[in-house]
Amino acid sequence: MPGRAKSEAQKQRTAVSDQEDALSYAIKLYQEDQEKPEEEQRSLRTICHAAEEESQRQKKHVKLSHTTLLRRLNGGRSCQQANEENNAWLTTEEEENVVKYCLELAARGFPLTHRHLKLHVDSILQGRHCKDFPMSGVGVNW
Repeated sequence: MPGRAKSEAQKQRTAVSDQEDALSYAIKLYQEDQEKPEEEQRSLRTICHAAEEESQRQKKHVKLSHTTLLRRLNGGRSCQQANEENNAWLTTEEEENVVKYCLELAARGFPLTHRHLKLHVDSILQGRHCKDFPMSGVGVNW
């Protein structure tokens, strides 16, 4: 939106997204390099520099670490992936179903209020988690 400064949170989300895109590109470059003969393969640092240059061409300023790339290649997760797996109440499939339900009701002319959406999500989670799920529901910032 023109005329408005981005919040610090929005800037951080953009930076993390750019970083993840660059890491994905670096992983792709590494996998392509592995198909070459060993003497033609590039080091992880060189691959990181190539990914940084590509992101700069796209007007994104990203700095990649070769150790982060190595960790990801060995099956490591990003902070976002770890938080999604460890802290999320809903599974990805349940999230998709909730979105479909919201869109379906909106198409019929009955858009959900925040309160009704929270009640719907609480009922899904109480059915799955039973005793583990708090009585107050998902909370304020869900």
